[in-house]
Amino acid sequence: MAFFSAGRCALGFQLPKNHLSLLLRRFASGVGALAFRSILSHRSVLRLEGADTAKFLQGQLTNDVELLQSQPILYAFILNAQGRVLHDVFLYKGIGQQDTFFLETDKGEMPALLSRLKFYKLRSKVTISEHPGVVVCDINKPTATTTTDGPAAAAVAGGKDPRFKANISPSVQTLSRFVLPSTDVSFHAGVSELSLPQYHRLRIRAGIAEGPADLPPGTALPLEANLEELNGVSWTKGCYVGQELTARTHYTGVIRKRVLPVRIGDTDTDTDQVPPMKLNAPLEGTGATRPGRLLSQAGRYGLALVNIDATDLQASDEYGMMHRVTVEWPAWLSHAKKP
Repeated sequence: MAFFSAGRCALGFQLPKNHLSLLLRRFASGVGALAFRSILSHRSVLRLEGADTAKFLQGQLTNDVELLQSQPILYAFILNAQGRVLHDVFLYKGIGQQDTFFLETDKGEMPALLSRLKFYKLRSKVTISEHPGVVVCDINKPTATTTTDGPAAAAVAGGKDPRFKANISPSVQTLSRFVLPSTDVSFHAGVSELSLPQYHRLRIRAGIAEGPADLPPGTALPLEANLEELNGVSWTKGCYVGQELTARTHYTGVIRKRVLPVRIGDTDTDTDQVPPMKLNAPLEGTGATRPGRLLSQAGRYGLALVNIDATDLQASDEYGMMHRVTVEWPAWLSHAKKP
């Protein structure tokens, strides 16, 4: 069964599957810069406001909240005391709202995040509530860096995605996120809807971990998940929960494992004729005692936690058949590749 379903064009009609496949192939190969908007229904948002909000969040996030004085969004992790990942988050500064912030994370993990923040809040002057709106991702939209024009005009927060100092690929010229005040999302002319499965496919092919599948709570380590390369950690800010192990690894350790995009199967095609794989199951391979684990799958592509010394990788599908797994190092992470 094909991984994609037909998508809805900005003008309201259905894109045939073959046309949609063509658009996505052009997107992935860098031929043309097409504009898309994806409704991220798997993400939820908390609203935090009050005089102590910035100080409170500074002690929770791996990144420096003070950066929001010069940029609209911050990417970070929230760690446990042992330095393991609990939540991947985006922190937004409210537009025109003093001491108001919006914190985005995976929808399924929202109750745990809300409980944690309330536990640490103590007597801080911070009010925490669930935001009823929705998060959208804009790809190659001409007005992606502003919130005063086009579909982003109604946003309460948002701007350019902070994870990338340069373009992800030749076809991804701008990548932005916005928090909208309601689930009523508009699609202006020239911007087509990218379904959630298609968004995940593009994200996975770019090597971007997101949510508990890619970042198992209480297990994943931030630097193995490429947090530093994604501009999600500050080495100069004050203390935060889980800082000790993260800083020690950065300054004295060697990162032997990385979350990386992989291609499943023997052929280099863009079809999705690959059975469901066993996720979070060990990979087989040579060169390392523990080669890694396959974390998530989007058709022929996936994300895996891979030992960079491992070679000849294979993974099992749900029927017990083995498939070749090929690591596809993204350009933005090429410096970490073993010579």
